[in-house]
Amino acid sequence: MSAESGPPDTTKMVLVVRRDLKLGKGKLAAQCAHGACKAADIARAETPDVHKKWNEGSYAKVCLRADSLDELKHLHDIAKGDGVPCFLVTDEGRTQIAKGTITMLAIGPAEKDVIDGICGGMKLL
Repeated sequence: MSAESGPPDTTKMVLVVRRDLKLGKGKLAAQCAHGACKAADIARAETPDVHKKWNEGSYAKVCLRADSLDELKHLHDIAKGDGVPCFLVTDEGRTQIAKGTITMLAIGPAEKDVIDGICGGMKLL
């Protein structure tokens, strides 16, 4: 079902990127792709009904920015506490940054109101 022919999408995923790392555009895109894929896999296993709804909709994703690792960890704790699928991406250290650096957090897919309760008010990337 496409977003044009069906009911409005009620699910989304957010990709929260650490801006303090000043990643290049390509690196940033790759990190977001890693996070989105892994979070979708987790959602498929943990919240299959929500994943299916998201998968059959428009795969809504929104990119947000975080100022620090502490902010990412705080959001991760909230999402985990709320039972929302999420994944912290840790870099392999092959290019721009040191191995083990946490670069971004993918949250969802989940219902939009749940995601907004975690990330509402954050700035777009």
